[in-house]
Amino acid sequence: MTNQIQIRLGGYGPPTTSFNRALKFIGNRLEGEFGKEIDIKYVWNIMDLGYRGEDILWLVEEGLLTLGYQSSSYLTNRTPELGLVDLPFLMTSNAEARATIDGTLGAYLSQKIEEEFNYRIVGYFENGFRHISNRLRPVRSPADLKDMKIRVLPSDVQARTFELLGATPLKLDLTEAIDGVVNGNLDAQENPLANTVTYGVHKYHPYHTLTGHFYISRPIFVNRAQIDGWPDELQAALRSAAKDAVKFQRGLSEQEAIDARREIEDAEGEIIELTEDEHQQFVQAVKPQHDDARKIFGDSMFDMLTEIMTGFQGGCLCGDIRYEVSSDPVLQVNCHCDDCRKATGAQFATNLFVNEDDLTITQGEPKSFSHTSDSGNTLTKMFCPNCGSQMFGHGSGRPGVKGVKAGTVENKEVVQPGVNIYTSSALPCTVFAEGTAKHEKMPSG
Repeated sequence: MTNQIQIRLGGYGPPTTSFNRALKFIGNRLEGEFGKEIDIKYVWNIMDLGYRGEDILWLVEEGLLTLGYQSSSYLTNRTPELGLVDLPFLMTSNAEARATIDGTLGAYLSQKIEEEFNYRIVGYFENGFRHISNRLRPVRSPADLKDMKIRVLPSDVQARTFELLGATPLKLDLTEAIDGVVNGNLDAQENPLANTVTYGVHKYHPYHTLTGHFYISRPIFVNRAQIDGWPDELQAALRSAAKDAVKFQRGLSEQEAIDARREIEDAEGEIIELTEDEHQQFVQAVKPQHDDARKIFGDSMFDMLTEIMTGFQGGCLCGDIRYEVSSDPVLQVNCHCDDCRKATGAQFATNLFVNEDDLTITQGEPKSFSHTSDSGNTLTKMFCPNCGSQMFGHGSGRPGVKGVKAGTVENKEVVQPGVNIYTSSALPCTVFAEGTAKHEKMPSG
C-alpha cells in the first residue's frame, strides 16, 4: 500500500458497550496486521455529536464513516425481507438465533441489504432478546399492556406486534425514545436489559417483564466504495476480524445481560419472570401475525429459517461458564459406568456428542481433570472452577469429538438420548426409557 488508508469506525453508545468494544477489537486486529499503512479512528457515540441513532445508516452509506452497525429493524423500510426476523417469538434461544443469522437465511438477508444500500455486510452483532419495561404497572399478560404508549423500532412488523398485544406502539428513534422515557411521555419501551441500563431507562421504569418477544441482530455494514477499493489483503483482513469480533461481542453480550439485571435489581426495579402459561398468552395474542407472515414473505424464506434452526447453548450453575454449539448432537448417550457416576454424582451421565469445531466456549475458562479408562484411553473431564459443574468431556479414542453434559443444556427439547451403555454397571433402581438401545459395555464402531 502506498497511501495510508483512512478507516473510521462508528457506533451510538459508550465505548464500554459490547458493540463498541467489538469495534475496538476490529481496529486493534487491523492495526496489528497493517501498522502505519492504515489510520483508524473511532466515533463511539454519534448521538454525542448531535446525530440521531438512525443517522449511522447514511453516515456509512455516504462514506463519512467507513463502518458502523445498527439494529436490522432500521433497514426494513428499504429491505422489507428483514421484517421476517422481526416477527415475535420466532427464536427461542441465542444458539438457535445465531445459527439462523449465521446460516442460509442470514446470507440471503445480507444479499438483500447490499442490493438496496451502498454497503458490504461483514457480520451480525447480537442485540439479543428484548423485554418490556414500563413506568405504570407490572405486566404479566397482554391485558396489562392495554393502551400503554410503547416505543418500538421503526418496523411495521414490530408495531403490529404491540397492536395485537393491546398497546399503543410509537415508532421512534432512540434519541426520541430516551427523551420520552425521561419526560414521561412514553409509558413503556422494549429492549434487551443491557440497552435498558446503558441508556438509563431503568432509572425511570420500575417494572421489567422478561418477555423475550423479539430477537434482533445488528448488521455490521461497511461503505461499499471504500472497502471495494482496498487491496485484497485488507478486505480479507477486515472480514476475518469482523467474524472474530462477532464471537467476541456475543460473549460480552451474555455477560452484559447478567450485569444489567443485577443493576436493575440494585436500583430496586422489579424483574417479572413469566410462567409458561403467562408466556403463552403473549404467544397466542400475536399468532395472527405468524399466520399472515408466510403470505408476506413466502415459503422460500420460511424454508431457509427452518433449515438452519440447529444448535443449542448452555452454562454452569453459577453462570461463569457459557457455551454454544452450532449444530445438533451427532449422538446422545446415557453412560452407566462407575467413572461417570462418580464424576457427576448422578445415577448415570447423559452426554450429547458434538463435533469439537462446533462447540464454542463464549464465557469463562473451565478446568480439567484427566484419567485413564479401562480401555486404556485418556478421558478428560472439564468443569467450572467456581461451582464445580461438569461441562464437557473428551477422550483420546475419539479425536475431534466432545461430549456436552445434558444437565448444562438450556434447550431442553434437544436432549433426547437414545442409547444406554455400560448397563452392566447400572444401579438396580435404574429405569430405562422405552425404545432406547441398551449395551452392557461400550459397543464397537
